[in-house]
Amino acid sequence: MSHSQASTPFKLVGEHDAARLRGWNDAGRAVARENVTAAQLNPGQFDPRWTLAKLAYTQLKQGPITPEQRDGLVSRAGHLGLRPFDASLIIAIAQDYSRTGRSLQDAESTLRLVRPPLGDEQGTASQQRWAMAAVLAVILSAAVYSLL
Repeated sequence: MSHSQASTPFKLVGEHDAARLRGWNDAGRAVARENVTAAQLNPGQFDPRWTLAKLAYTQLKQGPITPEQRDGLVSRAGHLGLRPFDASLIIAIAQDYSRTGRSLQDAESTLRLVRPPLGDEQGTASQQRWAMAAVLAVILSAAVYSLL
């Protein structure tokens, strides 16, 4: 098997244009700044899974969770859009990290394994589909009625 080499070398257009090179360098620095900023953010800080995990972890630092506290956490999870099953998983994750002395910050990848709650945008999309189906049903009914 032989390898052929390209007969036409590729050339970067504008490689000798100082203004264009500055633009590329500025864009590269802007991307690097955004990457650094994104790395410093806590992506889960507004995630209901993360919120519940922090609540459970905080309570665990004060001692074992009582059945009443657990019920309160599961109830709070429901208000956050989480199912009771998912809430129990999150509480178990917080218990494991607390029991082993690990920081909850390290639990982010584990918490992502728990199904996220249905967001408002998903509920709105479902409502929009039902509304569209109703409109189409009315139009189809009118078309059939006009044929009779």
